[in-house]
Amino acid sequence: MARKSLDDLPEIFVSTSEISYLASKAVRAGKLRKLASRLYTKDLASEPESLVRRHLWTVIAGYFPGALIADRTAHEGAPAKDGSVFLISQGAQSDVALPGFTLRPRLGAPAQQSDLPFRGVLHLTSPARTLLDNLVPSRSRGSISRTLTKAEIEIHLKTVLRRSGDTELSRLRNDARALAPILHRERELAALSQLVGALLHT
Repeated sequence: MARKSLDDLPEIFVSTSEISYLASKAVRAGKLRKLASRLYTKDLASEPESLVRRHLWTVIAGYFPGALIADRTAHEGAPAKDGSVFLISQGAQSDVALPGFTLRPRLGAPAQQSDLPFRGVLHLTSPARTLLDNLVPSRSRGSISRTLTKAEIEIHLKTVLRRSGDTELSRLRNDARALAPILHRERELAALSQLVGALLHT
């Protein structure tokens, strides 16, 4: 493999064993700035949080290649108000602290055929999978929980019903029914079916 140089690297990147020496040497020479563990940038002036925000999804893919954006983050399509980004990774499971953000991986089933490409470098859980995952109870991590509350899920389902009608709500339930055995979410499927059934009979 050809030896890399600084010119080969993007504005912000997560270092690997292949380039760790190059990155450390460039930091000492004042050509790179270290923003977090293994995270470097050629931009020596911009505010770190704004840099990370601008490249967030690419940075996540650098730490967790092939990750699946999941749980609350999949529903909201953005980091939580405290900067948490929840994801499924088949690799490392430790939280990663970045300027303004915290990446919070967990184990889970890999991307399914129904899951969606996201920002060209990641995947996003499908609407049905997102509902099933968010029905798993979770404790708050700081100021935010990994999953939505039951009230938040009910509001979402009512919005789907209002905007797209009962056919779309039934389709979501059917998609969840197909996924539940694969994801081991039978209990969550029962809760979702109860919520959807109540709305369709109202």
